[in-house]
Amino acid sequence: MNDTNETSLWDTWKIPVIVAVVALMVRLLVIWLYPEAYQFDAYQRWAGRDHLYIQVWLPATQLIVWTVGKLGGTPLILRWVFSIFGAITIAMVARMAVVLSESLLDDGSNRVAWAALPLAFFGPYIVWSTVPYQESTLLFCLLLGLLTSKKNPILSNLAIGALALVRYEGWPLIIVHAILRRDKYVLYSLWGMVLWLSVKYFHWLEPYQASPDSFSDWNQLSENLSPRKVRHLARQLWLMFDSSAAGWFLLAVVPMLMRWRRWQLEHWMLFWAFLGQSAALIGWLFSLGVAFSRMMVLPVMLTGALSTVGMYWFVTKWSDARRILVIVSIGGIVAWTLRDVSIDLAAFNKHNRWERALVDEIESCDGDVWSVYPRIHKGPRSRHDGCEVIQGLTNLRAGQEFNCIQWGWGGPEASLIATWNDSTEAYDVVRVKGEGVSTCPY
Repeated sequence: MNDTNETSLWDTWKIPVIVAVVALMVRLLVIWLYPEAYQFDAYQRWAGRDHLYIQVWLPATQLIVWTVGKLGGTPLILRWVFSIFGAITIAMVARMAVVLSESLLDDGSNRVAWAALPLAFFGPYIVWSTVPYQESTLLFCLLLGLLTSKKNPILSNLAIGALALVRYEGWPLIIVHAILRRDKYVLYSLWGMVLWLSVKYFHWLEPYQASPDSFSDWNQLSENLSPRKVRHLARQLWLMFDSSAAGWFLLAVVPMLMRWRRWQLEHWMLFWAFLGQSAALIGWLFSLGVAFSRMMVLPVMLTGALSTVGMYWFVTKWSDARRILVIVSIGGIVAWTLRDVSIDLAAFNKHNRWERALVDEIESCDGDVWSVYPRIHKGPRSRHDGCEVIQGLTNLRAGQEFNCIQWGWGGPEASLIATWNDSTEAYDVVRVKGEGVSTCPY
């Protein structure tokens, strides 16, 4: 009996695991090519690795960062961990596609999972699943809840309840789940909301500020809702939509939408999650005032299981000539979205190049203590600066191991001072105390 169960489990997950391995290899290759290409929220998460509550962010994703920090990890190891997490979610999408196909297709089989392979190469998810962001955490909790809904309803509801600790957009989704499910186990799905409300009411956790970063400029709606700005943001969003090939993945969902009468709880949950995240995306777009590739991740990945079934349907339904055309087209989509990965990461790599050079100098001057007057990040996110990058690429923390002069948090007495020079576009470094080791240029 045990051998039968083990064989059955392997047969169930064999193809999703293969797809996940491919997804992981792609992500590790990206990290190898761009080991330091990530953005400011991720820097702050690493700087606050001793804390579970950072800024205004719910703690589920930070729990992973906290764990890596406690185990003595580094920023690079943190990226490996999130890459593994992202690959696991791809496997869950592939398995979810098989589950959905059982009611959507007359010939549903485990082979449907192979059609999830293009999602392993979906550009925005490659970029944002190799860094500590919430997208993988949300997908993991949601898909775990849906995949276990029939065989383990308690675990299913606990996983759905964890959405309350990932993103606030998960709270209405928990309510939708309770309404759709309507059984004695749904009360378990409320645990995350109850816990977080208790944390806030009793002040069990206080938010840690990894930088003086303020989120107030995310809410300039009056400026961003002008006709001119609306047109500009709509165009930016369209460019993101086009460059990531998101539209082609969503197009594969259409045949499955036409079969909505066959939908069950899992189908409706993914559909409502997609609608909720699409609404959140619009609010996010106009409050932030800029569009970027991260906005494409959840709309595509939440419908990923349905688009996987759709791609399988296209390939198996049509005749040989059209089938070849579909397969070639899918290959073209994969190539297009990988191109987007290269463009995105090259831009990120360019944005932090000055701080990467300074970090190299900091590491070469072993035993020295630094004070830094940082470069200010240009553009709509000008609240960010170079000290955040330093915190995200090293184990140094402002106010403790180095002094970020602009922040005014203080810190140890410095032996070297680095000041950003706008005219030369470089950090000017001067020694104010002691002598450096032989590897230090100052």
